[in-house]
Amino acid sequence: MKKIIIIIYTTIILSTSQLLLAVDPNLINLANRAFNEELYEFAIKNYQKILATPQSYPPNILEQAQFYVSTSFYLTDQPALAIQSFQTFLSQFPKSQYKYEATHTLILTLQEQNQFEAAFSLGRKTLAETHAAFNPHYAPHNAKNSLTQSSSRLKKTHLTAQDVSFIVKTMSATTEALAIGTSDETRIEDFLTLIKDLRPTLEAALSHTPKPPPAYTSKEVAGDLLIIEGDLLTQLADHPEAANRYKTALKQSFTLVSKKTVRLALIKSYLEQRQYNLAEEILTETLYQTKDKAFQNELNFFLVHLAYLKGNYPKAIIGYKRYLDKTLQNQEPNSTTSSPSQSASELANITRVKEKYSVEALLHLALSYQQTEQSILALKTLSRVLTNPNLQSHHYRAHNLAYSLYELIEDDQALLETTEELLRLANNVGDRLTALEKSILFISRTGLAFDFVTNIHALIETRLAEYGNLQPAKNLSADLYLKAATYHYQNNQFEQSFNLFKAGYNLTHEPKLIFAAIEGLIEQKQFDRALTTALSLEQQLSSNRNSAPYLHDLIGFIYIKINDLTKARSYFELNTQQQDLSLKAHAYFYLGEIARLEEAYKKAIATYQQAETILTTATTSTRSNQTLPEVAAQPHTAPHPEKIAFQSLLFKIYFQIAKIHDITLPDPATAVRYYTAALDQAESLADYSNQNIIHIRLADLYLNKKEPAPIKAIDHLEKLTPQAAQTYYTGLLKLGSVYFNKNNYDKALAYYTRIINATEITQKPPPSQILEQAYNQRILIKVKLNAPREAYYYLGKMELNFPQSPLLAENYTRIADAFTVQKKWDTAIKIQLEAAAHASRISNIPWNISALFAAATTELIKNKTRKKNRNLAYTRFKDIIELSETHRLYTVIYLEACFEAAVLNADKGEHVLAGKQFRKILTHAPLIANQTPASRDFIVELQTQATENLERIDIFLAGSPYRALTHIPAIKEKIQNVSSPQLKAEGANLIIEKYLEKNRIEQALAYLKYAEKLWPLPKKTSINVMQALIKVKDYPNLHALALNYFLTDYFKDTQQHQEFLYYAAALSSAHLSKGRDSTRFKQKLKREFPTSTYLKNLN
Repeated sequence: MKKIIIIIYTTIILSTSQLLLAVDPNLINLANRAFNEELYEFAIKNYQKILATPQSYPPNILEQAQFYVSTSFYLTDQPALAIQSFQTFLSQFPKSQYKYEATHTLILTLQEQNQFEAAFSLGRKTLAETHAAFNPHYAPHNAKNSLTQSSSRLKKTHLTAQDVSFIVKTMSATTEALAIGTSDETRIEDFLTLIKDLRPTLEAALSHTPKPPPAYTSKEVAGDLLIIEGDLLTQLADHPEAANRYKTALKQSFTLVSKKTVRLALIKSYLEQRQYNLAEEILTETLYQTKDKAFQNELNFFLVHLAYLKGNYPKAIIGYKRYLDKTLQNQEPNSTTSSPSQSASELANITRVKEKYSVEALLHLALSYQQTEQSILALKTLSRVLTNPNLQSHHYRAHNLAYSLYELIEDDQALLETTEELLRLANNVGDRLTALEKSILFISRTGLAFDFVTNIHALIETRLAEYGNLQPAKNLSADLYLKAATYHYQNNQFEQSFNLFKAGYNLTHEPKLIFAAIEGLIEQKQFDRALTTALSLEQQLSSNRNSAPYLHDLIGFIYIKINDLTKARSYFELNTQQQDLSLKAHAYFYLGEIARLEEAYKKAIATYQQAETILTTATTSTRSNQTLPEVAAQPHTAPHPEKIAFQSLLFKIYFQIAKIHDITLPDPATAVRYYTAALDQAESLADYSNQNIIHIRLADLYLNKKEPAPIKAIDHLEKLTPQAAQTYYTGLLKLGSVYFNKNNYDKALAYYTRIINATEITQKPPPSQILEQAYNQRILIKVKLNAPREAYYYLGKMELNFPQSPLLAENYTRIADAFTVQKKWDTAIKIQLEAAAHASRISNIPWNISALFAAATTELIKNKTRKKNRNLAYTRFKDIIELSETHRLYTVIYLEACFEAAVLNADKGEHVLAGKQFRKILTHAPLIANQTPASRDFIVELQTQATENLERIDIFLAGSPYRALTHIPAIKEKIQNVSSPQLKAEGANLIIEKYLEKNRIEQALAYLKYAEKLWPLPKKTSINVMQALIKVKDYPNLHALALNYFLTDYFKDTQQHQEFLYYAAALSSAHLSKGRDSTRFKQKLKREFPTSTYLKNLN
């Protein structure tokens, strides 16, 4: 249906100047009245009469007549006459007041005739001329009398509001032509720049328009330009920026399109960015607000399509089916509230939208079926498109989708028919390439069926012939074999690939096929088979001046790979005699490679430089000598293959020389020079992989320099792709690890430091896992170098960057242990408590428990006898027990904490509480032992000690609470029930203590003599008894016993009690009136312990 446009027409009134000329006013008035009343055919006849006698009318009348007759042709659906007439108008009246209106209408007409390139060229040219004419110096129009005004229309000196309006419409129409026609990023970016440059010109034009204000305001210009920029950015796939333009436009005024159109563009931008929630929010809001049925139809489609994009294919299937049912059943719009002309327009719009989105719904319904593995239903859905003759423009897409479905169900006949259809339907470059690809894929799938190849050749040749690009059948066959074999090779079907290459060569005798087969064998490292195949061709191709040198090159390369350098050299030396400079340079390059492999590095560099000289000479000479292809291609042409080959080889030469100077013959300055030269070649070739490699090497060289060169290093790091940057940092990490494992900590530290420093100097910092490892290794090295304070500094940075890192726990422990070794107990405890606090913040309970345990044990190591340290340690052990029980996290540390807490409680006399904690060990130990088999022996030992301590507590509690003598039988009973001699001795000690408390010294001494024969009593017990004995002056018999006891062998090796023994013996001797013995013991005490306090007692 005819595309509706809105054009501003004004009633045509003849001026006084027109009436003064010899003009038939009736004819002009008649034409104008007919145009204004939309009687376009009648108007055309009258305007043509005026244009037939141009000498009878002034220029402004001719200008009007030519413009309105052109417009009438457009409005009466006569595009060919409209195009011709508008082009005549623009050439005859280039500065007409109707120029922009005419340009806009002509662009629309060209678009309707699918002449998109012509439409874009016209729009681009007009806008560029406008920019040149009215920018940057805008001169406001000075009003003159009406006669002068009338004649000045032929001389465009300023832009009116109406001009600006049509300029913006021209921009919009040109943008549409650019989107539909063949385009590229460069053209789009160029046009976008032009739009931006024109903005100030248009705004200035409106600001100089006389009062009253124009109908088209600067605010509306700004809004319309935002929409146009958004459309261009969408073409550039810069969807975030496009969305920003649309959002800003919606907040302003604009005239180009309706708000619903801008909203739909914004929705599409969000969908492209996968911001599905935002898209759904706007969709729902807009659908609620609009009453336009065509627009509702579009919005309903996108709501369904949203489910498809989110991957909810079952929901999408239901939605597409409902959408299709509703859309296809309701073809007529509700026109009860519209005027007749509006109804016709709305009907046309709804019909067009329904066709567009119904097809999209059908195709995406098929895709949804495919995604849910319902291939048959998908094919049935596609048949609804393919069997509808009115949808022929969509058949190519449907066949393209059907091809992949037939592949899934392996229907070769259907694949053959679909391939033929694709080749028949392809009508542009992209579709033709896709169709050829499909045909080649099918050939590959079926093992290159020759009958199909013959059939497909005819179809392909037909299609190519239509576009004037027909190749000989032989070459086409070779190309198909090449692509089919390559397809197999890329899918790791190497044997099938080789067979196809060979079959193609036997059929077409095209050397490139067999060379490709040999290269494939080389890539698979099947060097023997590659060499056999290559040597078998030597005689066949010896007379082929083009192929023989390349074969020599392949054979020489294979000999290098199998390390037969002598034979390799002989083949490359053959090629040094070639006239082809590329082959000659290639030969010298590989002769340099051979010298390098033989470790003749200076010879290798000299040979590489011979290759370089040949290439650079060739490049220079070809500027004036055309025997070689032009090396320096013109800017508007693609680089010649010869230039690419030269640059590729130059890159290899420079890179190899640089590597030798970098690694083998260390000369950093020369290495930098050659790496830079190689980088220039890689950039010209757009070889991003090798660019990354060189940036890495240069960055490393600059980072290794003695003098500061951070800026140059940063420059190269910034140019790395993210993947290459990760490779570089991974390499540094690995090198650091190598030196670390060799205990070369200084070198290892240098590599780790580079990674850490890169975080602060470049926008491409190391990946987080690599940086985390670098921090970790640096901390470890500092600890190993006995620098825990530096390690602690880097631990702080690591914690800041990686608060959840599992490596933090072991680093806190590692650093605290280092301070413990240095006996800096307080620092160690501080770090352990910091670790516990951090673990608590990130809810890492195991780490929290471990850190608290380390702090508690360090408190005991610091001072086990000091009450404050013991209390602090006990508090932390208690916290560990509570944390473990709260989170049901029973580990070996939990058992240890219970044991240590129990021991501390026992030491404080809290035997009941200690008993509870020992019993917890016995309760949980079996389960923990099963969970941690490696700790089983330690856990068993804890169980044994817990059991023993519980028995000890039972013995002790048997003598409680008042330690009265009446409890001694209970203690003796407990002694009999325990098996441990140590516990029996402790029980005996408790009995003796009770006797001594009640001053039953004889009984204490008697039980001492009894017990020490049975169990290993502590000597402190004997001392306690003796101290009690010597204090009793009235019992000589006890002193005699004591003296006798002191002189036995029991105390001869007890140096620590010797001072007391001398004192006791001297005192007892004195009580027994043995003065000489008393004096002797006293002198020994004085001689061996001159500062003894016992001397005062004896005096």
